[in-house]
Amino acid sequence: MECQNTLTCQCIMERIFSNWHELKKAIEHGMGSYEQARSFVLYVVEIFKMNDELDVMDLSAELYDYMEGEFQIQLEDNSEKEVAQRAIRFHKLFKNNDLRSIEIENNKLPPFQPWILSNRTIRTATITSNATEEDSSDDETGGSSQSPTETSPQSSSTAMEIDEDVWSIVGRRKK
Repeated sequence: MECQNTLTCQCIMERIFSNWHELKKAIEHGMGSYEQARSFVLYVVEIFKMNDELDVMDLSAELYDYMEGEFQIQLEDNSEKEVAQRAIRFHKLFKNNDLRSIEIENNKLPPFQPWILSNRTIRTATITSNATEEDSSDDETGGSSQSPTETSPQSSSTAMEIDEDVWSIVGRRKK
């Protein structure tokens, strides 16, 4: 995965993980920190960089193990499989450099939930079709055709509605 795609992939994974209710509840219940949640996103992006032939079962097992190891949570709702399916869909599109489909699929995702970034600046992925032509010049100039746009947390959070009535079962690991 190229540098530009890595940043775009990270933004998309943040969007997917920000909608994972079990991860959010784990953070809210003190089973982990916001930094651990962000590290989880980066960990998955690194897995994608190292594994071209990753499938849903492998990634869902990795997500389950990570949640159990880092957050001491045993997932009982199979939500890791849903997260893995969404993530693998994007992994395949990135692998095929299908920027148009990435943009279409990204627009189908639920809205980004800012809790995962805590008080950091919120980034959203923008994808353009001429990214492959500009990749080499972007590295030198620092510009990017796929770079995230920066917005303040206040302006983005006011545009998003957060459904606080959603409940998820999150349990502590039994010792």
